[in-house]
Amino acid sequence: MICGDLIISSLNECEDDNFHSGDGCTNKCQIEKGWDCIGIPSICREICGDKFIIGKEECDEKSDICTDKCLINKDSWEFKANQTIDWLSTASNVF
Repeated sequence: MICGDLIISSLNECEDDNFHSGDGCTNKCQIEKGWDCIGIPSICREICGDKFIIGKEECDEKSDICTDKCLINKDSWEFKANQTIDWLSTASNVF
């Protein structure tokens, strides 16, 4: 089948009704690395925890600083400590 016809075939892994890459489904109807796509038209989402930071992900490791939705936990002590270190580093370059 043809990419863009809203039919999933053995040649098309996804079909998101557009010809734009970078949204999980390439312009050749292939699922992009780090994404998971379902349905017709395909809805694609980032795979959290696969070691690729793509789409709306801010981080991609499960830790105190990275939530299970791959967003930075700005309340974690690690994030606050890193912000303080960054600020001190920047401030020392000013003087």
